[in-house]
Amino acid sequence: MNTEYYISLKTLFEFLSSILQEKLFNMNKLMKEMYQLSNSNDINNITAKNILFDIFFKLQGIFDNFRHIHFEIFKLSHKLNQAYTYQILLDLIVQFSIILNTLYNIYFYLISINLSKILDKKFIAFLIWTFLHSIRIILVNNHCTNFYHEVEVTAHLLQELQICYLDNSITDEVQQFLLQLLLHPLKFTAGGYFILNNKLSTIFFGNLITYLIILVQISSPNIIKPNF
Repeated sequence: MNTEYYISLKTLFEFLSSILQEKLFNMNKLMKEMYQLSNSNDINNITAKNILFDIFFKLQGIFDNFRHIHFEIFKLSHKLNQAYTYQILLDLIVQFSIILNTLYNIYFYLISINLSKILDKKFIAFLIWTFLHSIRIILVNNHCTNFYHEVEVTAHLLQELQICYLDNSITDEVQQFLLQLLLHPLKFTAGGYFILNNKLSTIFFGNLITYLIILVQISSPNIIKPNF
């Protein structure tokens, strides 16, 4: 597998998941408008609001539509994760090995040259190579974190709407929707071992630094000879 394959893999995964995120965003936007309308302090609009609520909840069954949209997004995200989960896991392993090897070489390259040569082409190439592979990990995890944020916004808005409306049928539908969010969480994983989010980026680079320090300590006695 070459670099172009990994780039296209990540691009396609991010593109497809961004479509699902946009669907969630649009749904949340409508729910937020409903919440803002329900908390309006304009007394003159009470009758208009009641009519609008009746249209929204009684005639169209909007929460049923919301639940259906969420469940379709869940099924699509599950299929998307199944299609890419092991490729992403393999990519993480490859990126970890490449970055670790590059940083390892950078360290011993730096201690073997004069400070005047620190900005030569070889050193700059090392830095660019490390940056490109690191940013790919960060971007994918950050993209997934933003996706999860939309799910959290959905749950928060549902809880706020449940407080606003005292109608039993509306409350039941909100509770069913909240239960669906709990039973069908939206998440992307790498082979089922790691959840893709910003926390994974922190763990990834934390372990990377740890392994780098261990490798440097093991290798240094064999490379740097003591002066007696």
